[in-house]
Amino acid sequence: MDATRRHPSRVVDVVMKFFSVIFISFFCFVPPSFAKYMYKSKYAAIVVRPRTNTILYARNARVKRYPASLTKIMTLYLVFKSLRSGLWKMSTPLTVSRHASVQEPSKIGVRVGEKISVRTAIRAIIVHSANDVAVAVAENMYGSEANFVAHMNAMASRIGMHSTVFKNASGLPSYGQVTTAYDMAVLATRIYKEFPQYYSLFKTRYFAFDGVRYMSHNRLLFQKNGVDGIKTGYIRLSGFNSVISAKRHGKRIICVVFGGISWRLRDRYMNLLLEKGFRVINDMQRRPMDPKMIVRR
Repeated sequence: MDATRRHPSRVVDVVMKFFSVIFISFFCFVPPSFAKYMYKSKYAAIVVRPRTNTILYARNARVKRYPASLTKIMTLYLVFKSLRSGLWKMSTPLTVSRHASVQEPSKIGVRVGEKISVRTAIRAIIVHSANDVAVAVAENMYGSEANFVAHMNAMASRIGMHSTVFKNASGLPSYGQVTTAYDMAVLATRIYKEFPQYYSLFKTRYFAFDGVRYMSHNRLLFQKNGVDGIKTGYIRLSGFNSVISAKRHGKRIICVVFGGISWRLRDRYMNLLLEKGFRVINDMQRRPMDPKMIVRR
């Protein structure tokens, strides 16, 4: 008698395990009550493992979306490059122009002619997503926001964000300013790999300026979920967006979500992606990320 007939339960076990893996790999990332979390017309998401440049999940990941304040991740990327090159120091003073001071909220209310340090600027952008400070950074680095945006787009092209077009340094609504979940995952991966000395700044939860204490818009930082960065965003055209990086038991994933109905529901959905991503990270069939995701020093 063959082994199959002697142990029919083994066959059942194998079959059940096979279909369990198939089910987990292809269906577990999408919650049954999906509609209550996201605007379907604005939804896009991706989950990647930066260490191996692996895509764990993607939905509408290459469909163009409005980045909102996720734009500031590129603004910070250029700041970090300036710090690493020695062009700027954390103590370098930045002068605020009228154009910077009149930006729409979120803002910290810097005044025309006021000087703030690069360190203060980074914290204001990370914690409060300050549009006035983002523009001040742009103008001080390259003379004008328009020049800064040209460098943003050149850098986006260089690192493989081929579906992204930036129009300003802040992410405020601007016609033609678009990106994709995939491109944002590329950018977040690059920041994590290239600037470990500055990446830890993204876990800053509070920031004080001019007598006012600001709390991070990234409320997932306040939960015990392994999240240690990086940025949230919202405009009406995009819904609530988020790029999140989290580490558990030595494993890290980066998640990008576009199109949340509210920040609370976006964060609930992001937590679902985090939980499922870590749960199946060793079981799912992986698809390699583009070579552009790999940082070559």
